[in-house]
This record gives sequence, structure tokens and C-alpha cells, in this order.
Amino acid sequence: MSNLSNKTERKALKALSKTLRFFDELRDLDMTACDDYDASSAQILIHGILQANGYMAVHEPGKGTRLMKQADYDRWLNTKKQQHENELL
Repeated sequence: MSNLSNKTERKALKALSKTLRFFDELRDLDMTACDDYDASSAQILIHGILQANGYMAVHEPGKGTRLMKQADYDRWLNTKKQQHENELL
């Protein structure tokens, strides 16, 4: 599966982050309660792995999935909020 190491390399985190967008497709599909719980648990675990390594995953349609450091993510999120507020004015 993987080579055990003291640090998870960014390439592995990027591969995990790319899987997160597929969980969004499950929202409109019928699943058993057990399968829904397992899928939700997997999504939470992947987010946890990324966050434990100081990263956040952002998927933008047409642009793909970006892996950002937490500080970069916070700046990106503030920029998006500002853009949204400007659009409302």
C-alpha cells in the first residue's frame, strides 16, 4: 500500500485530496445507512490526514483540486468571501 515513513510526502497528500471531490457525488444517490456512514467516515478520515499535515484541499470546478497550507487556505477563503461581498454590492 505505502512505504512507512516519519513524514507523509506531499505527493501522497495530493493523491488523497483528489479523492474528496467524488464524495460530493454521493449526496444525490441512494445508499444504505451503513454504507453512508462508512463513506462519511472515509471522507472525514481523509480530511483529518490532510489537516494533521497542515493542509486543506480545495476543489474548484474547471480548475481541479488544490492542496494548500492552512495559512494559504485562510487567505484564499478571505479573498473568496471578499469577492462574494463585492458581487452582492
